[in-house]
Amino acid sequence: MNVRPPLYLCFVLLAIPAILLFCKSGYGAVAPEQGVVHLAPRLEVWEDSSGKANAAAVLAKLPYFRPLHDFPLQNKTGVYWLTAPFPALTGPVATSVISFTNLTYVDIYIFKAGRCVLHKKAGAFRKQSELARGDGRFWFSLPSGLRADSCTLLLRVEHTKHYVPRFDFVARDGYDFFRQQQKDEAIELRLQGVMWIFVLYTLLCWFATRNSTYGWLLLTIVAVTFYNLCPSGYFIAWFFPEAPAIGWLFNIHFVHLGMIGLYMLTINFWQIRAQAPRLYRASMIAVASIVLFSAISFCINFFTGNFAFMNFLNLGTYMAHIAFSAVVITRFWRRLDPTQKYLAYGILMFVASCILVAVRIIVLREQAFVNITYMSSIMIISIFIMLFAGLAKSQQRTERERQLALEKLNRLQEHQNTLLEETVKQQTKELNSNNVRLTLQNRALAERNDKIAILINELNHRVKNNLQLLYSLISLQLPGIKDRASRDVLTSNINRIKAMMLVNRRFFHLEELQLVNLEELTKELAANIKQIYSTRRPVLIRTDFDEGIQLSSRKALYFSLVVSELLTNSFKYAFGHVATGLIHISATRRGNVIICRYADNGKGPQQPRTGSSSIGLSLVKDLVRQMNGQLSESAAPGLVYELTFPIDL
Repeated sequence: MNVRPPLYLCFVLLAIPAILLFCKSGYGAVAPEQGVVHLAPRLEVWEDSSGKANAAAVLAKLPYFRPLHDFPLQNKTGVYWLTAPFPALTGPVATSVISFTNLTYVDIYIFKAGRCVLHKKAGAFRKQSELARGDGRFWFSLPSGLRADSCTLLLRVEHTKHYVPRFDFVARDGYDFFRQQQKDEAIELRLQGVMWIFVLYTLLCWFATRNSTYGWLLLTIVAVTFYNLCPSGYFIAWFFPEAPAIGWLFNIHFVHLGMIGLYMLTINFWQIRAQAPRLYRASMIAVASIVLFSAISFCINFFTGNFAFMNFLNLGTYMAHIAFSAVVITRFWRRLDPTQKYLAYGILMFVASCILVAVRIIVLREQAFVNITYMSSIMIISIFIMLFAGLAKSQQRTERERQLALEKLNRLQEHQNTLLEETVKQQTKELNSNNVRLTLQNRALAERNDKIAILINELNHRVKNNLQLLYSLISLQLPGIKDRASRDVLTSNINRIKAMMLVNRRFFHLEELQLVNLEELTKELAANIKQIYSTRRPVLIRTDFDEGIQLSSRKALYFSLVVSELLTNSFKYAFGHVATGLIHISATRRGNVIICRYADNGKGPQQPRTGSSSIGLSLVKDLVRQMNGQLSESAAPGLVYELTFPIDL
């Protein structure tokens, strides 16, 4: 979509303030105003070289006054006394007004019969408290009752801006003056209102979007708005009523601030930093030069008060920035899209208005600043209309692009969802197939496990039956054996078989190959062996195990055989000369290691009478070795064994 504005619109927007500019400046054939007396052709002047003369003394020097058109004004900051015939005016009211422009300090004296009947002060740098009621900084209101044939008008002028003073005093009827002033103020306030509307609108746009482009545009508009408030007097009246000379210092700085804002707006909106880094650096140097020159201008105005020289320097810098702007636009024109060209048209209008102002300053000097607020307000409003149009189009294009991107993203999302659904269906199908396969495998494994469980149970029963058979056969044979050594051998074998039976029964009575509790196994084994070896003397068996010690079936079998051998040995040999036998079995767990201590209060280690005891101890040592453990023996008193082995669950 082509959003280029018609070029004739730019020329029309520039022509309106230009026409107002030259009409307000007095160019062209302008009809003389009714009831207005221009005092400049009638003025006579005398220069007060000392600057200390009073009105009464000057009144005596009236013969030395010379016509203004014959007097060379060489001292720009000197004190001049002016006189003219008192104007005779008629109108709806009896009051009259004498107005002027630009002059910094003006005193008016009216003498009647050699006596001063009126003294008032005005001027651009006059304090508000020094102005008479009903007067302004650029006009005096004269009371009624002053006759032209009996009064002498005397004016004291001191102009400190280093411009050649222009004594453009005008006398007019008070009613016409204030009516015209109200009209001018109404126009000016409307223009200021439009500017403030732009400020508020830009501020809202910046708050809503947080777009830095609107931020720089806001800075530019605020700076230009405050610049327009300075010449019209509002800025000084609001902030510096008692120090107007200080208030006038800010005038040029608002221009500089607006130029900085326009530079940064251009850099941001055209994306110069990304597209032309060298041009970006040059632009930042230009911004830095504005800041530096603004500081220099402030020093010139504050310390010397030479506004004329400062404005001359600024005029040169304006031309340099205009040339740089032309370079930037020329370099970037082909890269700009239609919306960005709105800013280019706005800059061109700004450059044209700057050239117009520069020509006006060169021709009219200080008089160029009279009524400049009308021209600048209309020009700035026209420029900002172009800028806002470009930004609005840019926002519309961005919004369209965003909508297109969202639509494309939605389509992509729908496509992704379709692919995802198809993938989910495919994976679900595969999962169902895998589930069916796993179900069949689980069923086969369950059938296999059932078969294995049946075989294990069958094996368990056969082992149990075989052990029981051996136990029963030996038990049946034992009463018929008269030889003591043979009886001891058979008894030891019965104990060993019983130990294996206990482990087998405990292990296979548990579910799914769980672990064997060590303390319960030991107590049951000890009770069984104690029952087999019924002695004449009582034997106490005590156990002290840490809670929860459990072993695997293999180590539980080895452990039960070891304890069985030790118990058998104690019952057979330890308590022959002891009134009451005591056996203490304890086990503690330290990390992954179990320490088991076996102790009795018998007569301690001795040389066995037969080989059965040595066979039992050899079996114990072999079982300890298979458990990866260690066995130590001591006597203190009785017999003490300490067995250490890892758990290895």
